[in-house]
Amino acid sequence: MNNLRIEDYGYNDFFKKQKKDYDRSGELAVARITQVHRESYTAVSDMGEKNARLKGSIFFSPERAQTYPATGDFVLIKHNPMGEDIIYKVLDKKSKFSRMDTFNSREQVVATNFDYVFIVTSMRKEKQTALMNKNAVEKSIAKLQKEMYKSRKKR
Repeated sequence: MNNLRIEDYGYNDFFKKQKKDYDRSGELAVARITQVHRESYTAVSDMGEKNARLKGSIFFSPERAQTYPATGDFVLIKHNPMGEDIIYKVLDKKSKFSRMDTFNSREQVVATNFDYVFIVTSMRKEKQTALMNKNAVEKSIAKLQKEMYKSRKKR
């Protein structure tokens, strides 16, 4: 028996409205991306955790450009009992953590739809704090105590 509920993974009214607007027939289910691999994804839904892949005619069509899912994204999927689920739509994000991919000169989204960011860092935190401020998330910073930092420096 599967007691998994997508609401336990942060699915709320913000995402429910998007699903309702996009999937009027009710054929698609909501899932949250938990892992991103090169060309496949791991997604958790009310049906449990399964591998999923992108719907090619939607994601690889120049006329219908879509954002690729990142870890934490909520997506609309069609369950496939014989294999991988199919991802049809990436829902809008509430928050994101991203960096610049200098090789391709574009933004690379690392994680999405989170409420808190925990960064364990040394005394030099300016860069991490700037990233959190840019992405408008609540901050909790755990840092080494000055004494620990000084003692390591002496070694």
